[in-house]
Amino acid sequence: DRAGIIEPFNSFPVWVWDFNNDGIEDIFIAGYTGSTSSYMRHAAGERFKNSPETFGHFIGKGDLKFVNNASKHGLDGPVLTMGANFGDLNNDGFLDFYLGTGQPDIAELVPNQMFLNNEGMKVNDITMSIGMGHLQKGHAISFADFDNDGDQDVFQQMGGAKKVDKFRDALYANPGFNNNWIKIRLEGVQSNRSAVGAKIKITLDQGNQHIYRSINTGGSFGANSLQQHIGIGSITIIDELEIFWPTSNVTQTFRNIRPNQSIQIREGEKSYKMNDEPLFSYDVYLED
Repeated sequence: DRAGIIEPFNSFPVWVWDFNNDGIEDIFIAGYTGSTSSYMRHAAGERFKNSPETFGHFIGKGDLKFVNNASKHGLDGPVLTMGANFGDLNNDGFLDFYLGTGQPDIAELVPNQMFLNNEGMKVNDITMSIGMGHLQKGHAISFADFDNDGDQDVFQQMGGAKKVDKFRDALYANPGFNNNWIKIRLEGVQSNRSAVGAKIKITLDQGNQHIYRSINTGGSFGANSLQQHIGIGSITIIDELEIFWPTSNVTQTFRNIRPNQSIQIREGEKSYKMNDEPLFSYDVYLED
């Protein structure tokens, strides 16, 4: 209550991220209210009076104070979120998210939903335009560059609570958005080897733009890789990369890094090494 985080009461996945890249972490809570009927009515433009909070999007203001900007960000519709996770779908540096929806009742079919972060100001529901509105029950979700082509794909474990409600899993191959990126894998020495809890700060455009990441596995009912995939839009050089290790209180700084490569950084070392990630093609596995 002191932090201002009270609702939604009916909720499921929760995660911590920096939605607007201001260096202060925010909290996302996906609600668990509504039905197929209420979703369809909302999609048709109907708005409900006295409807329960369906999302909590608490923007950090510092000193453990938060403001719920869910409605302001366009998150005001009914949702039945089971699993969810986040990643940078279009490599613009702002984190997007995908919701796996459903409930035990096999009669409920609500499309899984993909939301694109609009520069930390709001989100846009791009579910139908991008072809990710799968109707089957969605659970574990993971963002990762499965084919190593420089953009994050999305894997989703499908199927409901009952045996008759099972379905094949889904893997959405990202067509690409022609933006630049960098992959960063950290290895702790004094800190835990997986680097969980370490902080990344990227400075771009001569100090006019920053991107922040914390090493974690993302949302719930699924997990992302601990390797960080960070888009930088059309910018062609990373001015500065800072890694902060909270256990050892060490900050490593690297400058003038070219994008579109995968690097590995070991805690305390003065240089990084490049990782070789060969391309993988989905084509050989596609059915005729």
